[in-house]
Amino acid sequence: MTQFGFHTTGQQVVEAFPEQAKGRTFAVTGASENGLGATTATSLAHGHPAAIFLLARSESKITPVIQKIHAIDPSIKAVFVNVDLTDLDSIRAAASAIQSQTSKLDVLINNAGAYSPWESYGQSKAANILFSLELAKRGAARGLLAFSVHPGSIYETNLVAHLTQEQVQNIGEMAKSYGFEIDPRKTKEEGCATSLVAALDPRVESQSGKYFVDCAVKQQKAWAADPEDAARLWTLSEELVGQKFEL
Repeated sequence: MTQFGFHTTGQQVVEAFPEQAKGRTFAVTGASENGLGATTATSLAHGHPAAIFLLARSESKITPVIQKIHAIDPSIKAVFVNVDLTDLDSIRAAASAIQSQTSKLDVLINNAGAYSPWESYGQSKAANILFSLELAKRGAARGLLAFSVHPGSIYETNLVAHLTQEQVQNIGEMAKSYGFEIDPRKTKEEGCATSLVAALDPRVESQSGKYFVDCAVKQQKAWAADPEDAARLWTLSEELVGQKFEL
């Protein structure tokens, strides 16, 4: 049985579960060149999926990613989908664009994120975890699985471009002030592995709703694992976007 850990790469995960990727349809957000989503998508290409929808704001930053995918397997349908994740109309348009081009989306891998003040950033990540917890609960009857993952500390992506050099140098001290430690650095190839374990490894299907770190389930902090908070967040999210999430 294949074992994964800190240094596992996304390609290694895909190659371990080729039948879980072959012929399936994936959507990857934050897929711009040099981002974690781009590395996720090119790793997936080694599994020969039917299609990969690449969501980002700029087509010029997706074109090199599509070229890399086609260099691995030219038969993959690799499609740019324009989206601005700060604009609900843009998100709905992106969803419609994907629906118009495929009858089924097998896996959605969300990678996009943006730095704001540290406290707000931390709150948004906690919300991601709680929302996945509630999504797993509500989607269980339909066979829908949802996971939240921590890719690790990666300094090679576009996300770090939003920080000043001083902020990058002080990340460790800033993290300690909020009560946690910064992990050792990972490469992008290592960073996308945990998402791909959640997406492809059939052994994790019974762990829907759980939080993954270094390709394995990790116990989450109490404030990011409360089912009542997860339910309240779901309701608040519906109110904020003006739409009921019927599953």
